[in-house]
Amino acid sequence: RALTRMCMGWCFAPAVGQRTSLVLLSRLRARLADLGYNVTQFMCVVWLDNFIFAANDAITLKVMLDTFASIAAECNLQLHPSTPIAPVVELLGFVVDLESRSVKHTDSWIEKARRAVIELKGSDNRSHRNIAQVVGYVLWTCFAQQLPLALKPCTLAMAREIAARAQDNQFHWDSPANIPINGDVWDEWDTTMNKLSLAWVPKAARDPSVCVF
Repeated sequence: RALTRMCMGWCFAPAVGQRTSLVLLSRLRARLADLGYNVTQFMCVVWLDNFIFAANDAITLKVMLDTFASIAAECNLQLHPSTPIAPVVELLGFVVDLESRSVKHTDSWIEKARRAVIELKGSDNRSHRNIAQVVGYVLWTCFAQQLPLALKPCTLAMAREIAARAQDNQFHWDSPANIPINGDVWDEWDTTMNKLSLAWVPKAARDPSVCVF
């Protein structure tokens, strides 16, 4: 489910949006506990304003959806209709398998990321936008797969350099960057691209007693 109207914080401050959504799920867990359900019977996943619910049976899932809709109404939140019930869902560039609790990138997202790297390698006139796009793919992959950013020092240095340049009033995203990209940088990026096709299980999802991650 996705909220059709979001406050400004949810549009421009993902951390605020995530915390707000977690509050909603906290209320949902409390309501379900009052109804006699325990956390091993269902699972809730939220990415900002996208909510995924899973349960051991259709009846429990129906109770979850109805209860959450009631909470949303109490909070004056308008929801899109639920998508059809399925064991595998696709959203935000991810494929989420609710039975195995595993996650992987969609094929289309992987293709975009790899194509961006290939085009950057083959370009003699690399703009700030081209480099920032690849940096974004790498950082997002590390965040999603819960990989330590400490292993991407070159990528972080590149992000800091572009961010510093962007403070200049004369800065243009499509201007030539003239930022040297050495072998260490390419190695970091190629290593990340090679992991895009792998599925992973979020750390919290490995514990069956945890319903939110």
